[in-house]
Amino acid sequence: MARLYEELSIRLEEMAMIASRTLRLNSGSDWTLRYVPLGRSGATSEMGAIELLSTKQGVSCYDYHSGTCFQITRDDPAREPADLI
Repeated sequence: MARLYEELSIRLEEMAMIASRTLRLNSGSDWTLRYVPLGRSGATSEMGAIELLSTKQGVSCYDYHSGTCFQITRDDPAREPADLI
């Protein structure tokens, strides 16, 4: 489990850094690494978009289905976590 945790942490940070560079989002020293599936309550359980990195400038996300990075604001309604069940 420890090795899986380390691998997951490294890969998640790598994804977040790629997304922030793609979006020209300055992560600086004030950022929070996250893995939060995005969507509204009652949305399909098939995961697509995820929140990766939150900064003062905004939130960087990745959509698996379209293969694109995108940015949303901290108060965007899309930040409501998707139902996982």
